[in-house]
Amino acid sequence: MENNLKNTLTTLSRKSFSEFKDHVDNSIKLNDRSSIYMFNILNQLLNDYSSQLGGDRFFYLEKLFYYSLELKLLDFASNILNKLKNQFGEEPKIKRLYANFLEVDNNQENLSKAIKIYKALIKTNQEDKATLRQYLSFMKLQCEPKAYIDYVNEYLTVYMDDIDVWYELADIYISSNNLNKAIFCLEEVILHHPNNYRVYNKIGDLLASFNNSESANNAIKYYSQSALIKPTPAAFWGMLYCLNIIYKANKNLDEKLQKVYSIAKENIESMYNDIKVDNFFQFA
Repeated sequence: MENNLKNTLTTLSRKSFSEFKDHVDNSIKLNDRSSIYMFNILNQLLNDYSSQLGGDRFFYLEKLFYYSLELKLLDFASNILNKLKNQFGEEPKIKRLYANFLEVDNNQENLSKAIKIYKALIKTNQEDKATLRQYLSFMKLQCEPKAYIDYVNEYLTVYMDDIDVWYELADIYISSNNLNKAIFCLEEVILHHPNNYRVYNKIGDLLASFNNSESANNAIKYYSQSALIKPTPAAFWGMLYCLNIIYKANKNLDEKLQKVYSIAKENIESMYNDIKVDNFFQFA
């Protein structure tokens, strides 16, 4: 790995400034590289082309700061933070970076300082979404699940379109077996991403877990919508599982559910050549 990184850095050093910068920008955008890789290419870009970057160098310095924190290179991160402070003074963003630094430089005194900074920033500007998100991440590590849920719900009253937080809250509710609230959270995700078939499947799975005919009927609706967006084995097996719940409860399937069975059966058997659905389910 070390040799590969050295070879990459050597190759990049032979490229023009614009090619090197494009590579770094693309790596940031894709977010598919290791922290060590990103730290090294950002550091080299800044060392080799600081003057050509102009004002953009502060953007790359901030990125390098965060990768330094991930790698626990605290002296390096502190040096970057001082450079940014010298340039921008005590702007809210710089204060937030300092709070991030204090979180990683982990001791009780620093954690207390970080909390005070986050609270002060939020009090000054409640529309500061970045600070609120980082404060949430911080509190997740510091407080009990119930208290964290209260923080998240308070955040979502302001930023109802933050899909990542709705999804995280759903997972928290699932882990505490509060499935109705988890379903509510996932339905909020659907409002903003109506074509995310995975979310429909997840809601279907939760409803199916109640193991009663009413919930199974509702689950089939979500599986069906998922299959309309993208036919997947998960959606069709989910339909069959729910049909089995309904059949056991009612001892029959109505005409509409028989049609669902035919559709699910046809799709499953086309996806798996060696499977005959009638060997597992017989509702006719």
